[in-house]
Amino acid sequence: MKRPELLFIFFILMPALANAQYWFQSGARAGSLSTYNNGAKVEIQTLSGQNISSGSIAFWVGETLQNGAFIQVGYLVLNESGNYPSYCTDVCHNYTYIKKGSPSWFYEYFNSQSDTAFHGAVGANGSAGANNTMHTYGFYSAGDIWHIFMDNTTLGEINLGTNNSGNNPPVAFAEAANVTGTDDKIIPVQFKNLSFYRNGTYLPSRYGYFFEGYGAGSLKSIPNPYGVIELYNRTNYFEVGSGISSPTNGKELWSLGYFLTIMSQYGASNKTEYTAYKVIRLQSPEFIYINNVTREAFNGWSGTGVGSYSGILNETNITMFSNITETASWNTQYAFNLSSPYSKLYGSGWHNSNSTVNISVNPSIIYTNGTSRLKFKSWSNGINNANFSVKANGPLSMRALWSKQYFVSVSSEFGGINGSGWHDANTSIMLSIKNPYINMSSGRRKSFYSWSNNDTNSTITLNVTSPIKIYAEYANQSLINASGIDAYGNKIPISYFYIGGKRTNSTSFVFDNIPYLITGAYYKGTLVGTSQKLYVSSPGQIQISLPVYNAVVRATDIFGIPMNVSLSIRFSNGSTENIYSGRNGTIVIPDVPYGYANVSAYYSGFRFNTEAYEGSEGKILLISVQDISVFAALIIIGFAIYLYSSKKLSAQTKVSTSKPR
Repeated sequence: MKRPELLFIFFILMPALANAQYWFQSGARAGSLSTYNNGAKVEIQTLSGQNISSGSIAFWVGETLQNGAFIQVGYLVLNESGNYPSYCTDVCHNYTYIKKGSPSWFYEYFNSQSDTAFHGAVGANGSAGANNTMHTYGFYSAGDIWHIFMDNTTLGEINLGTNNSGNNPPVAFAEAANVTGTDDKIIPVQFKNLSFYRNGTYLPSRYGYFFEGYGAGSLKSIPNPYGVIELYNRTNYFEVGSGISSPTNGKELWSLGYFLTIMSQYGASNKTEYTAYKVIRLQSPEFIYINNVTREAFNGWSGTGVGSYSGILNETNITMFSNITETASWNTQYAFNLSSPYSKLYGSGWHNSNSTVNISVNPSIIYTNGTSRLKFKSWSNGINNANFSVKANGPLSMRALWSKQYFVSVSSEFGGINGSGWHDANTSIMLSIKNPYINMSSGRRKSFYSWSNNDTNSTITLNVTSPIKIYAEYANQSLINASGIDAYGNKIPISYFYIGGKRTNSTSFVFDNIPYLITGAYYKGTLVGTSQKLYVSSPGQIQISLPVYNAVVRATDIFGIPMNVSLSIRFSNGSTENIYSGRNGTIVIPDVPYGYANVSAYYSGFRFNTEAYEGSEGKILLISVQDISVFAALIIIGFAIYLYSSKKLSAQTKVSTSKPR
């Protein structure tokens, strides 16, 4: 057996053969993409029916390393039975008996190209496994230590001074070693899955090329009688042995291919075959638009297979070291369309479904100057907060609504003002004073007089159409004690007065040095009017003259004789009183508002009316029985006189008509 271009000297372990001069090698060499590897492996069929007359045959995988060392492992079949050394380093140790034609595993290594001594080991008789079974032979480095195995069982560990193959690919060969010619036949043996070790994993060789040659020092006068053929049109599956017509040396046996399967709910899903180890551009659209406000956003790839990619990049390169499946995941996104004529909005744009979105408008107040500004009012969907959070469970479209505001400056030397501050334009506001007066002494105080706009109400309503500056003015007030007097100068009890158009108690504060008009007082349920003027400069007593009179009602007959009759009197406040006029026929009712009394009297089935007003006497003239008697007598006397006069006139007429013409 020989490494490519190097003499394999295992023959020194076998009986000497004077004419053993040929080392025939046939098999597959991996492509250049498998160089600089850290190991190799292949599956080899065990055939125990091999029968050779000279030398030995072996089936193995091996390669030259970066520093010129060489390593190979496989199984061999010897042409003679005997004791063979089972392990050799610088010297050989432990011999084992191997039968002729019995497949046994072996591994061999050389420290350099000039090394001609056998280093390695041979397994026990029949250690290559049962006839017609497949077994995996290989090696890999961990640092400079190379581990040799068969079917995942370590056969040996050696330090070869390097951890990679350099610019050398692995080979998988059948070799006839130390044979005398071409009489020996190799029953064809199957190889498959020639692979190289890199980055902790074995990768199938993308390319396989036919290799036919001779070992170093071999005679080359006889053509290599062993051929190679790819089996069943299967990639990386070939057979080596006698009776096979070999292709041209270096011809490609296979070109490995893998399938890339793209799975995506959106965009294109497909399955495409690529040449092994080809660098493929894996890409997906970043967004798939369902409509103007809903889209699917690429979320990432989840890949399976050697060379696959898992991550968030929508475009990246992958290398086809195996069949690869890449599954695209997506996030549903909704558009948040926010608009505002002012300020800066946050939260507008696309957002993942069910994510929490912070929405804000900043600043929410924009000052035009010190007295005018724009203030965020609400969102068009009714939310009043300038900043809020919302779940993105669907598209959202809204605009920021703003109000123009003016500053209303309300002041007072004594403070206590309500309504000062910023207010929306074209709205009505109420201004009021918390402290309408400030006591200075028991009879003196400072009191609200008017606003600077001349409105004297302490609470006023203003329409805000521009900035407003207004202040409350205060003036001195004095305490007065008012009393009412009737038309005769007598004090009368008054419920309240109307001073300056305002209703006040008898004790009240009025502004100094300001003329007031006393327009009335409430007395006996009647508002009694007056027009007296009031002007004060200090606390004091005042008297207010009121049109209050005594109401006098006199009842007489037509001859002025007093009559005692029942009177029904109604006053200006609507109250009534029933009373007799008395023996002297006169009733005096004191202190009647306006002196007004509406009087009715009932006498002899007749009703008689009169009125008393402002001190004037109300008179009722009655006709008594005596008056009727007097009237009757007078009528009789008058009738008698009338008859007498008529007779006398008649007699005179007759005398005058009897005289001659």
